[in-house]
Amino acid sequence: MFPCRVLRLVPRTGWTMQSYPTTRHMLSVCFAGFMFTFCATVLSGCEKPRSADGARTGSARAAIAVVGAGRNDPLWPVIKGTAEAVRADLVGRELIVDAPEIVSFNAQSRLIRKLYEEGVSALCVQVIDPAASRDLLEELRERGVIVVTMVRTVDSIIPFEHCGWDERALAERMVTEVIERLPKGGHLVLLASPELVSPGDGAELGMVDSRRHGMVQRYRALKHALRSFGTLLVLKEYPCDSADSAHRAMKRSVEEFPTIAAWVSLENWPLRVEPEETASLFSGDRQRFLVAADPMMSVCREFGGDRPVVTVGPEYGEIVPAAVRTAETLLLRGGSFRSPGTIHLRVITNLDFDSYKRDWASWCEPAAEAPQP
Repeated sequence: MFPCRVLRLVPRTGWTMQSYPTTRHMLSVCFAGFMFTFCATVLSGCEKPRSADGARTGSARAAIAVVGAGRNDPLWPVIKGTAEAVRADLVGRELIVDAPEIVSFNAQSRLIRKLYEEGVSALCVQVIDPAASRDLLEELRERGVIVVTMVRTVDSIIPFEHCGWDERALAERMVTEVIERLPKGGHLVLLASPELVSPGDGAELGMVDSRRHGMVQRYRALKHALRSFGTLLVLKEYPCDSADSAHRAMKRSVEEFPTIAAWVSLENWPLRVEPEETASLFSGDRQRFLVAADPMMSVCREFGGDRPVVTVGPEYGEIVPAAVRTAETLLLRGGSFRSPGTIHLRVITNLDFDSYKRDWASWCEPAAEAPQP
């Protein structure tokens, strides 16, 4: 490690440090310079560089933040209401509930960074775009923030804590409800978003936006479960991505296949259609029924009454309480990974609609505190 010219000053034999004082001085200087350079290099590598927008303005505080996708998202009323309901259960810990004005990944990211800079210790976030969110959430986790994802999962080498439902289980439950009601020899049609309804049984599903990854899982699981009951069970798949397109698809399916017994919708678009607009499709000599997913009452119309409607969805009111409990547990015990929290599924028929409607209202509007004696 020493310069060549210094090494050449060292004789092959008979050399001592006392015999060559000039050489001794030069070696000492070189060794000191080397050690200074070495230590400076090692110590400079010990500090991880931090981005300018990642610095906290204050120290971490005992606060859990619940961040929704947006105030115009169908789930926001439930997320806000159930978060407020669990606030009283947090002893000595602050709860912050917020969301951007509209569903926007960029706006949500800015809000999350702001909350980090203000010192929150844990984040429960309704994920908008799993792929785009990964870097930000991993960065927060590296900086010591407990991260719990809600609704959509985010792929990471070290899995994030998650509170949501199993899309495959939801699809399989939908198929169970269909088969239990389908008459012998009956057929059905499938309503799904346009990017899923493609030739070759979803050959292009790998190109679907990451925000729709859960719907891809649901679609594949539903198709797989239906095939186990017969390859000719599904007569046709209709693209559907709005209430209007759902109404048109239901009407067209009856015109093309007058004998169909059921519609199966991967999303809640048919539930957003006014009941009187589809009433004639359920009446007549042949009884038909609808099985749909995601009964969010913030966007769905009433599906009670005589129309045979079955919906399958998660217990939405469980999501935030489970996420907050998970965050609080990890703050108390340390941030080690635990098994994901799976939200229960619920089947609602037209006969159960009134009860479900009351539950939805209770999630959105937490009960007022009992009066003090």
